[in-house]
Amino acid sequence: MGMDAATVARWEERFEQLTDASGPCFKRQDLRRQAIGDLQGLLGRVERKNSWPLSEYLGCEGPYGLQRLLGRASWDADRSRDVLRAYARRHLLSEDEPGVWVIDETGFLKKGRQSVGVQRQYSGPAGRIENCQIGVFLALVGSRGRALVDRELYLPESWCRDRSKGSGTFFRQTLSLSGLPGLKKVPDPFLPAPRPAAGRVRTIRTGSRRCGRPARGA
Repeated sequence: MGMDAATVARWEERFEQLTDASGPCFKRQDLRRQAIGDLQGLLGRVERKNSWPLSEYLGCEGPYGLQRLLGRASWDADRSRDVLRAYARRHLLSEDEPGVWVIDETGFLKKGRQSVGVQRQYSGPAGRIENCQIGVFLALVGSRGRALVDRELYLPESWCRDRSKGSGTFFRQTLSLSGLPGLKKVPDPFLPAPRPAAGRVRTIRTGSRRCGRPARGA
């Protein structure tokens, strides 16, 4: 695909379509504008994708608006995910194409013990047992491309059994060990509804985790 003016115009048009569809996820216009700016920054030529460089790229005086959006503001993240998932299926799959769901995990190294789900457990990026959180991610792959369309935080067995670990932290009581026991079962909210008249959607599970420990041979 060439980088001509018509191509860039199509990108802008599709970006506006996606942001228009996600508008109802934000009850306030300022939050919606902040979210659009965040997306523009993530898609822009910013080397470090954190709040300070993104805010500078967007011409903001400081990172406080972006930090509020991600940490304290009230907006519907799951509804936003559903909008993205519908958009991805519409643009990445041909009319009768069965897509492929790819499920994998990654670790986020941590220094403290207060983050939800953190403990010493196997981290794929580090290649060893480290103090970390584990995120489980779902991608849709089609003939026209691929996209991440969902996410869940893995809650280790120790966090499920000792609810006092959630004291003083953001801790959802609805989280449970079912997030990733060997990746045999994915919670219902994690998977999209079947696409009508599109054949069977295949799923590839690439992780190998059981209760926060690497499986044998991993």
